[in-house]
Amino acid sequence: MRRRPLVVAALAYIAGISLGRHVPGLPISLLFALTALSLALASISHRSKPGVSQVALIGAIIATGALLYYNSRLPAEALYLQSREWAYIQGVVADYPAQGPERTSFILRPRDSAGYLQVFYFHKGAGEPLQISYGDELRLYAEVEWPEKIDSFDYREYLLQRGIWGTVGVWSKRDLKLVAHGRGNPILALGYSVRERLFRFIDHHIPCQAGLLKALLFGERGYLEAGLEEQFRDAGVAHVLAVSGLHLGIILGLFWLVLRRIRLSAGMSYALLIPVVAFYLLLVGFRVSLVRAAVMFAFLALGLVLAERGLILRKWADPYQSLSAAALAILGWQPQALFDVSFQLSFSATLGIIFFLPKLERTELLKLIRPRWLRGLIAVSLAAQLGVIPFIAWHFQRFYLLVILANLAVIPLVTAALWGGVGLLFLGLAIPPLASYLGLAEDRLLEALEWLTAALARLRFSYLELAGAAFFVCLGLYLAFLAAAVALVYFRSRPARPPSPERS
Repeated sequence: MRRRPLVVAALAYIAGISLGRHVPGLPISLLFALTALSLALASISHRSKPGVSQVALIGAIIATGALLYYNSRLPAEALYLQSREWAYIQGVVADYPAQGPERTSFILRPRDSAGYLQVFYFHKGAGEPLQISYGDELRLYAEVEWPEKIDSFDYREYLLQRGIWGTVGVWSKRDLKLVAHGRGNPILALGYSVRERLFRFIDHHIPCQAGLLKALLFGERGYLEAGLEEQFRDAGVAHVLAVSGLHLGIILGLFWLVLRRIRLSAGMSYALLIPVVAFYLLLVGFRVSLVRAAVMFAFLALGLVLAERGLILRKWADPYQSLSAAALAILGWQPQALFDVSFQLSFSATLGIIFFLPKLERTELLKLIRPRWLRGLIAVSLAAQLGVIPFIAWHFQRFYLLVILANLAVIPLVTAALWGGVGLLFLGLAIPPLASYLGLAEDRLLEALEWLTAALARLRFSYLELAGAAFFVCLGLYLAFLAAAVALVYFRSRPARPPSPERS
């Protein structure tokens, strides 16, 4: 615990959230009492019995996790019954609306109840739709619907994990009334206005693939053409359409190259990249997967800056600590995010890279691969996939056989497309005559990416369907492999025993 206290705290907090989910009958008063008693015991025994103090502190964190999970859980059924009495729904748009060609979707914070509502405004073939922006106060003449399961997908639970207890479908512009503008957070409103300007710039200069660039740069899959998202999923590279640490790392890599080119120190370069991360978060809208990556980067950057100035030891800037801090920050704000698939995939991929990558880089087989950048790409892709295999198998009942090949082909193109998109937005806005040429070049890159994913999706045996016992076989093999990897690391890290006098 002394070496990585945040890791222990994160694991205890996750255990508490899991306890709250799977044991719903625990009294809140009991959890309050357990938390208070554990903290008191930890404080009293801090000096005399540090072991007891640590165990008590872990118990307090577990009880706190369960308590916060209970408090975050909305009384969805009661709220739905209450909404039956509403003559209309009035509230404020609480996220960045996704305005596609057929529908606009956004999250509404109702004025007369807790939680949020997921709203779908369908406007295909209905003339000019109502333009909806973040922070708009709207009045909807529609009914709240109780989300149901879609095949085997529990859509209701999926929404509840985001604090959303109902859905609303609006099919006519007459059923929407704009009450007021500017009722949201002014900082987020600024980010949304800048983002909308960038979207108009992209639409103007990207002839065919503007929707794909918006999905790659901003995670807005609502602008994709029909069937394109499923094409990426069948190719095993759907993760490139969900803005995450991969996208943040690629974009920061471009800025890192520029900063290091002008011979700034590593610590100064990290310090200058922090506002870049904050600005990107503002443009994207603080998605969980990106917040995780941003918090982790901020902890690592701060640690390296302080270590470079001699204020802390360099070994304290630990990736496991940074990942745990990101988990505590996100789950402290939204405990139900633990059961969200994007949270699980994001953290498991990062944990896979942290844990498996150093081991893979030392394997003799990978050392034979040339050039070095290709070896690194294979190692990172394999490490991330080893982290997410059980979660993809559980949530999507699939095992991708060609995922390494697909990533080797797709990630370089995605990198080029993201760098090209950033270059278009920066240079195109700064030097307008260049914008048309940069836009055409970016459009060709995106067309190549679409063609490549289509070719990969058509390959036979690109993935296996894991139904019934096949899932448990896959999970058992994965757990056996993981146990062998952990055992190998443990035995290699043990110091060699000195020879005994008799053997000498």
